[in-house]
Amino acid sequence: MTLTIKTTTNNARLYYINKKTAVKERLHDTTYRDLRLIKRANNITKPLQKIARTLAANYADMIKKSPQGTIFITHSFISGITEVGGRQNNNLHKQLAEIFNITYHHSVIHNGKKQRNGFIVFFKENGEDILNNPGHVNLSKPEKNFH
Repeated sequence: MTLTIKTTTNNARLYYINKKTAVKERLHDTTYRDLRLIKRANNITKPLQKIARTLAANYADMIKKSPQGTIFITHSFISGITEVGGRQNNNLHKQLAEIFNITYHHSVIHNGKKQRNGFIVFFKENGEDILNNPGHVNLSKPEKNFH
């Protein structure tokens, strides 16, 4: 007996065909528990939201797999992970501003393809260190010089 799953727009991002075994498999998100120790970039008194931690783990995995170290994502891709709208996705990006450089582009050529209405995401200078050692990196506002 073969189980067939009808692919609709609601579950299109939930399954994929494994190229090695030619079997339909489920997608899953990996969220690391120690990401709870990371503080929000826009409010350092609060930890990252659970949705923001899931986004951070997904972005980090995608960036590490990409040869250039950058990825292009759209609001619909983000909403498939977060299950919220574009405005809330922008608020989540504000929380992740200390780790990732996230810039919106109306039209951009990324990896030789013209892409529209999406975000270019890559690690900031110490972003990968923050994700690898979340309890050891101190996130704080830059000090002001009063000379």
